[in-house]
Amino acid sequence: MAVLYFGGHIMSIQVDAASTNKGMELKNANLGFWELFGQSLANLSPTFMPALNVAAVVALAGNGTWLVFGLASLGLTLVAMNIGIFAKRISGTGSLFLYISKGLGSAAGVIAGWGLAAAYISTAIAVLAGEYMFIDAATQYFGFGVSSSLIYLLSIVLIVYLTYRDISVSSKVSIIIEFTTITIVFVLLCAILVSGTYKIIDMDQLSLRGTSFKGMAEGVFIAIFSLAAFDSGATLSGEAKKPLSTVHKVVIATEVVSGIFGLFVAYVMMIAFKGNSTIFGASNTPLMYITNELGVPYIGPVMYFIAAISAFACTMASINAASRIFYSMARFQIVHRSMGLVHKKYGTPHVALLVMSIFVLAVVLWFSFDGNAMNAFDLTGTFASFGFMTAYFLVSVGAPVYLVKNRKLTFGVVLTGVLGALFMVAAFTGSVYPVPPFPYNVIPYLYLAYIIVGIGWFIYAKSKSPQMVKLIEQDLEEHAKLIIGKK
Repeated sequence: MAVLYFGGHIMSIQVDAASTNKGMELKNANLGFWELFGQSLANLSPTFMPALNVAAVVALAGNGTWLVFGLASLGLTLVAMNIGIFAKRISGTGSLFLYISKGLGSAAGVIAGWGLAAAYISTAIAVLAGEYMFIDAATQYFGFGVSSSLIYLLSIVLIVYLTYRDISVSSKVSIIIEFTTITIVFVLLCAILVSGTYKIIDMDQLSLRGTSFKGMAEGVFIAIFSLAAFDSGATLSGEAKKPLSTVHKVVIATEVVSGIFGLFVAYVMMIAFKGNSTIFGASNTPLMYITNELGVPYIGPVMYFIAAISAFACTMASINAASRIFYSMARFQIVHRSMGLVHKKYGTPHVALLVMSIFVLAVVLWFSFDGNAMNAFDLTGTFASFGFMTAYFLVSVGAPVYLVKNRKLTFGVVLTGVLGALFMVAAFTGSVYPVPPFPYNVIPYLYLAYIIVGIGWFIYAKSKSPQMVKLIEQDLEEHAKLIIGKK
């Protein structure tokens, strides 16, 4: 039984699974480990940490920033392990939406799907604004500015071109960009350690001098956004060559590598700022401050051009991930079926890619009216964090439940599931209490309203066609390539 929408009317027709998904099959066996790793790494965009995000955490956590990133990485690694439990057994486009549907049922899967869709789209908007900020910072050094609208338009056009034609091309471009930018940042920070100008052993940081629990708790929320989206490669598992043996490795490796990098960046950059968290926390271009201190100010603009390229890769990866989430939900008519159409030649979800790209462009242009790209970055980044936390909480709960159903539960799985879920609860609590200033105090309610609307639509559609849930379950069984106890 399939459900089709025409002019607001719902029609139920009898079809088999193959015809239900006709014209909705992505190009499979197309991506290897490194392409998936490139997608995840680009979506996480580690270069954002030294270029901007660490300063925001320093403003709250001061000398405890390195520990904040360490704790955030530890918590998200637990989540990555929970995702890995599913990824070793299930292959299918849609990642956490698919996994959570198998573990906790279709309703929880829909909530996760809406949450992830918001997370990836909001991330795309935030980092696209960040791309402009980085380019503007670099060009201002040479005495001229650039048009934000032009940067946004050119970026989206290029992203559409790369993602529309072949996911493997955009993934390969992403990993080249990220490895290059991370290496350059790493070399710069190592130059600080070997310069002989700074104390490598910083007791103020190691003793957490001057830090507060409140500041560190609030900082964890920002650190989560900096280290989230590590699961992005899993959204492409339906297009992977050996998904059951590669996706879980990609997800865990991305978070571990980025977490270690974030901790290193936070510790060394605080050394470079000589422990002055006031100056560090207020800086929108901390890498330029460091290059000035090292006596190579001309390197600063280069670093921000590099960061802009990384932001471009992150935007592209976010749109790729969002389109796969909508593609997966369209298979079950949770969103309009057109979002699940696949290009006959290129094997990509071209309608979803175009819709996501146009929406991202429209929103970021709307934010540009006030001339402050930082507002777009902060507000949409905060909204994205709630989407990630929703999905990460549900997958942490769902992993042990899923193994209980299949009689494969172990104590280790229970432990990682409980700890991962508790970490998400703690992060959410720290983000809403103490109550943040306006407009950040409104964002949790806007996100809640968004989720309620998504749930309401699912309930409405299900009431019109009770077979929807059965279709989801049937499709999960027939197309998710479920393998229990095998690798």
